[in-house]
Amino acid sequence: MLAFHLVKPEKACWHNIQLLVVKKMADRINSAGKINVGDYFESCSFHPCLCIEVDESGRNIEGISLIDGHIQNCSAVHCGIRKLTIDEAIEWKKSGPQEIEDQEVDNQWW
Repeated sequence: MLAFHLVKPEKACWHNIQLLVVKKMADRINSAGKINVGDYFESCSFHPCLCIEVDESGRNIEGISLIDGHIQNCSAVHCGIRKLTIDEAIEWKKSGPQEIEDQEVDNQWW
């Protein structure tokens, strides 16, 4: 779901109102079959990853970490991973995972 924010121009001309698109949060995955080979996802250790294998049930996902190149194994059902766009994966790599303020993190890499 996208959110929109109305911005009033400097001059009080209501016919010139502009819409700005607010960035949506990465989609949390909690069921099988939502991530495919070639998709990007955030592993349960918060690494942006490229999916390289999904089992037949679509539950177990294997990806290559864009942070350190290690293989990450996650469950689409149990890990609470998030599906990422390529732009989000790049942002995660540069700046760390986004919108995780309420989560406790062990072994922070960013």
